[in-house]
Amino acid sequence: MLASNDPITGKSSLANYNQVRNPDEIRVIDLELKNLPEGADKLGVKKLSGAKQVINVNLDEDNFRGVCKGTGRIQIRLNQNENLEDIALAFA
Repeated sequence: MLASNDPITGKSSLANYNQVRNPDEIRVIDLELKNLPEGADKLGVKKLSGAKQVINVNLDEDNFRGVCKGTGRIQIRLNQNENLEDIALAFA
């Protein structure tokens, strides 16, 4: 058995393994981004979102100049304690 115990609480690491999650608790959202600055990059957009689980970031880039065209998309998995409004407010 590869389970371990927390030395402080004594709980097994497998305590929540068989817990069934409600599918409504976890949502994947896809946001279309506009008016991004030319210096925007994927890592900066991930950090700006403030989300814990960013699935994918795609930015439209000018291949000749190597700068952002100002548009893109981001996919985020929202957990139980995260709100879409908070994520949208971070991009405003």
